[in-house]
Amino acid sequence: MLWYNTGMEGELQSKIIKMQGTRVLVVDDERFILECVSELLAHHRIHAITASNGNDAVRCLHDERQSLDLVLIDYMMPECNGFEAVATILELYPAMKIIIMSGYAEADRFLHAYGDRVKYIAKPFNHEQLFLAMSQVMTNPTSHL
Repeated sequence: MLWYNTGMEGELQSKIIKMQGTRVLVVDDERFILECVSELLAHHRIHAITASNGNDAVRCLHDERQSLDLVLIDYMMPECNGFEAVATILELYPAMKIIIMSGYAEADRFLHAYGDRVKYIAKPFNHEQLFLAMSQVMTNPTSHL
């Protein structure tokens, strides 16, 4: 696995330990990304459920809503892209914690549309950036998240 690093800094490792048992819906149309992120999360005892597009993500949320803590969703996908899916998710589940990941410079669009309701992470990202974003979203009591 490309992103594994057993020499993580203590503060980051502490944040990851606090997230153990978290259930994350990972949404991306690229199978490689789904597998890498899921494997990385599982390595750190974070449970991942996967979906390959926005429509599948909404269905998974409907089925798993009570047990999901976070949605990690790609922006560019066929059928229903991340922006459309996030709008639907926030309409149905306004308290859902969401991180949008994208290789495109779309951060301003997300921040303008959703403010503090979502976090944006630029692709490519490393494991430290991912876990830091997850920790920020999961521990932010003042936002709508």
